[in-house]
Amino acid sequence: MSGYYFLIFLAVAGLIASFDPLILSIFLSLAFGLRGQDLSNNKQRLVIWAYIATYSLAIAAISALIVSALNAAPLRLTVVLAIITAVAANLWGLVHIYNYFWYRSFGKTPKVLHYHLHKRTNRINSIEDIGTLAAITIGASIYNMLIIISSFSVLMFLISSRVLYWPLALGLVFSLPLFLINSQLARGIHLSTFVKWKENSKQIFELNLGLLSIFLGWLIFLSLNGVFR
Repeated sequence: MSGYYFLIFLAVAGLIASFDPLILSIFLSLAFGLRGQDLSNNKQRLVIWAYIATYSLAIAAISALIVSALNAAPLRLTVVLAIITAVAANLWGLVHIYNYFWYRSFGKTPKVLHYHLHKRTNRINSIEDIGTLAAITIGASIYNMLIIISSFSVLMFLISSRVLYWPLALGLVFSLPLFLINSQLARGIHLSTFVKWKENSKQIFELNLGLLSIFLGWLIFLSLNGVFR
């Protein structure tokens, strides 16, 4: 697969994956929490932009580490890890589809992270707080992040050798919904509009994540068989 087609795939698939209901909830909670603090509008926007940038770089760093580790590992081990990732992606996709039809709570935020998330969302005093909140955001959706980002990273390793370029692109794509929401908030659209939109759409997001996860899993299997070489 050429770099151009892989970039299109990464943009479309990454955008679908970025609409994680839990991530959107955390971001909207951050925006709501900041409005309850004694901060100017400019400082609130600065904090949110810093959070989005940190979140994007964290996604890119995780992906780059996975790809680098695969490059350094023996061939047999990379094949085994790729197969494990593909199987996990297919199983995780079925969990999302199950959530869509029966709306269960698999993959909820671990309690310890939920506590720190609530604490940090309502108290942003430094760059360290922003970085910690971005890390907790990824940790809160750890199951989805681990499997989805690992699947993308394995495909980067199997299909393209641009170790630094693709993880950065993935980080940017994953942060795009947050960027768009914040841009609309800056234009004066009320926060409750996005909260209502997220609540009305979260089951569709579950279905999209499920189908995408299964699709990524099968792409890994096809890549291992040399289909895209």
